[in-house]
Amino acid sequence: MHTNNIAFKYETNADEIEATRRICIVSGNQLESQLIALKLKKSMDLQCTCLKMISIEEQILLNYNDLCVYLLDFNDLKNTNAEWLMNYTSALDIEGVYVALYNVKRNIDIQKLVQNKAIRGIFYQNDPAEIFLKGIKTILKGELWLTRKILSKCLLSPKIPLGGTLNNNVILSLREKEILKCVATGASNKDIARKMSISLHTVKTHLYNIFRKLNVPNRLQATLWAFAYMPD
Repeated sequence: MHTNNIAFKYETNADEIEATRRICIVSGNQLESQLIALKLKKSMDLQCTCLKMISIEEQILLNYNDLCVYLLDFNDLKNTNAEWLMNYTSALDIEGVYVALYNVKRNIDIQKLVQNKAIRGIFYQNDPAEIFLKGIKTILKGELWLTRKILSKCLLSPKIPLGGTLNNNVILSLREKEILKCVATGASNKDIARKMSISLHTVKTHLYNIFRKLNVPNRLQATLWAFAYMPD
């Protein structure tokens, strides 16, 4: 593998990728955001919008079916009302609305960020353009863009999200272990269903039981557990 990033797949409708793909860059630094927009338009032919803050009009657009990635300037989250967007989309899990942070400082507590399930990607300050573009493409596919360093920090730090440490005293069935291994490799629900010849409903039921037993809210946290306690 030639990249330092791992892409975790999320369930995405095939028609969704064909919908209008929109990038919304939210930052008080309009010069920087406009330069990013120009790069994305030129390299990926994407519809880009630059906002100084999340307005009521933009909030209404969240109810539409366009595929939209909100690029939020980490340095300006409070001033742009971007924290509201992160919490809102995390609570409702709006399909086709993805959030990514850029200008993230390398010395911050990454665990607090990845705990918010709305966040599909993290880009550090001074990340090269090719990494940034590759990450955006990955997020538009419905996948999660995180560096191996982020995963390592989450695994090695004693402060695991959700107010506790990873618990190895969990009993999973053989089928649950098989599904969790698939999740850890980046397989989507559809991938798992096809591989195991089971229905999507059955996959979702197994995932619900897995997350409940592990006391985790999402695929990323389940993957961290698998990396820590299912090395095989």
